[in-house]
Amino acid sequence: MKRSVLLLFVIGFIFIINSTPAEAIWLEGGNIFSDAPNHQQDVQSVSDDAGNTFIVWEDYRNGGYPDVYFQKIDSNGNPLWTANGLAVAFGTNYQTDPMIFSDGEGGVVVVWEDYQTGPIYSIKAQRFDADGNSLWTAGGETLVSGSVDLLNVNVITDELGGVIAVWDNDSSGNYDVYVQRMDVDGSVIWGAGGTRVSIDTDSQFQAVLCPDGTGGAIVA
Repeated sequence: MKRSVLLLFVIGFIFIINSTPAEAIWLEGGNIFSDAPNHQQDVQSVSDDAGNTFIVWEDYRNGGYPDVYFQKIDSNGNPLWTANGLAVAFGTNYQTDPMIFSDGEGGVVVVWEDYQTGPIYSIKAQRFDADGNSLWTAGGETLVSGSVDLLNVNVITDELGGVIAVWDNDSSGNYDVYVQRMDVDGSVIWGAGGTRVSIDTDSQFQAVLCPDGTGGAIVA
């Protein structure tokens, strides 16, 4: 009987605590992390172990084609870097569909699709430290590039500070799925142009993937 009474007391206490109205920590309606001209879209975020959040987005502040910017926000919702964020990728033509991942050391890896060099389509990546300083080649490292559009791009962390990307490629006349890994130093690991996942003669497309726990990935 004593054990039952104690259990009911603990459950009741938790219920009372959780039923207290929550108080908003940030501003009503949300905190602004960019109010640059034109519009911003395709927002992605990842947190660090200190309670901060890195936010990356597609940005049209320069008119016409989109660029990629990012910002770091503390646990109180205050931007920590330059107003309206730091540029990740910008220039002529498109830099689109940004994704962001923790590097496991307080920084991040940002990946995006890059159409800056005319008919050449690329998946590019840049690593930044906790202060927003780029650690790889200016303009980013290239995971893959080619003269055909790279479709259905999906990227995950390799859980070792790098990233793994999968995409569709129709250069052979049928859609094929390719995968590529970039390590924590910005070097591609699985051959120039990536590795073809299946050698079937019919089309394969829209693959998904997840980490395998050893730096690789499971693709389906």
